[in-house]
Amino acid sequence: MELSEMQAQAAELEQQISALPAGSVTKKTVGGKDYFYHRWTENKKRREKYIPADELENFRAQIERRKELERKLKALKKQLPKAKSANPSAFTTNVRTGEALRSFATSVRGYRRRECFRQLHDFVYGEPQDKVFILYGLRRTGKTTMIRQIFAEMNDAELAKAAFIQIT
Repeated sequence: MELSEMQAQAAELEQQISALPAGSVTKKTVGGKDYFYHRWTENKKRREKYIPADELENFRAQIERRKELERKLKALKKQLPKAKSANPSAFTTNVRTGEALRSFATSVRGYRRRECFRQLHDFVYGEPQDKVFILYGLRRTGKTTMIRQIFAEMNDAELAKAAFIQIT
């Protein structure tokens, strides 16, 4: 059986299962008489509803049919290839260029410059060459703010040549 056929069959089984009642049939004896209840879990709470005697056999058949379909679905899902889980070490990357850099930098225009800002400024505006600047360090120490301040100083021509790539 092909993968698409198996997925279609699994979807069909899931649809049939959803149409049938979940849970089980339980019996309670009250005053010497037997009463039957449909018992299921809803929102982490156990619920019960009385089943009249004339509907009992039909209801039991539906519950059994659902359990049978659930067994078939479980067996079918075991045959399906495992979906590859997302790599937990995958990184999120955000790239800003041009006008996006201008709006990225506007919020820090009024901030005062840190002592090490001059070194960053000298690197960026130093002799022209292909430059890649990697900045890393402890959290919440102002790394991104300093880079934003550099972008805030740039004119449109310089900003058109710059890119900010943030990997988290």
